Amino acid sequence: MVEKKQNMREYFRRLKNDYVFRTLIFASISFVITLAFCLFNFFVGVIDGIVWNISIAVYYFLLLIIKLIVGCNEISWNRQKLDDSQKEEKRESVYLWQSILLLVIDLALVTPITLMMLQEKTVDYSSIVAITIATYTVYKIVMASINFYKTRKMSHLSVKIVRNINFVDALVSILTLQYTLIMTFGTGFDEGLKAVCAISSFGIWVALIVISIVVLVHAVKIKRNKTTI
Repeated sequence: MVEKKQNMREYFRRLKNDYVFRTLIFASISFVITLAFCLFNFFVGVIDGIVWNISIAVYYFLLLIIKLIVGCNEISWNRQKLDDSQKEEKRESVYLWQSILLLVIDLALVTPITLMMLQEKTVDYSSIVAITIATYTVYKIVMASINFYKTRKMSHLSVKIVRNINFVDALVSILTLQYTLIMTFGTGFDEGLKAVCAISSFGIWVALIVISIVVLVHAVKIKRNKTTI
């Protein structure tokens, strides 16, 4: 009992003082919230027959897979009691393949965007759906911005991975909110809305691709520098 209390004190002490540890713990909470949003989109898509929501759910699921692997790796490395240099070497490999995968799924995002633009029928979303997606979007944008600012000078690669995914997640949630608001409070896609939606969607998609390329270049540089040392 005493040992259990000591472990709990150590846990909360580390949670308070270790920002990296705190970031990874809070990432698990973010994982659950994103999973819930992913399932929410999937069920809305299946029940209402909306391919857009199903495709976005698949996209979020792929982002969650990356987060899950990063978290499982960190737990595994801690259990193996690897030293910091060993952990960092493994993180470099994970950071590289994660960067490649992120670029691939961001390129594939053109599919749900195209589906959105080709949508002809008006979808009757309820106000509950619209409020849920709006709440999620605000939450992701605020948290992603805070985390990006706080971790911009950190070298911990697992934290960088989580930060990058959260930022991408926030940008994609804007696309989801845009589509939902048009369908909920508008009359569907007329020609004017299609033009505006196409421009904004393309802009967000380009931003995602640029972010993914920058991250990939950074990952390659880290791996190359490590190899030449």
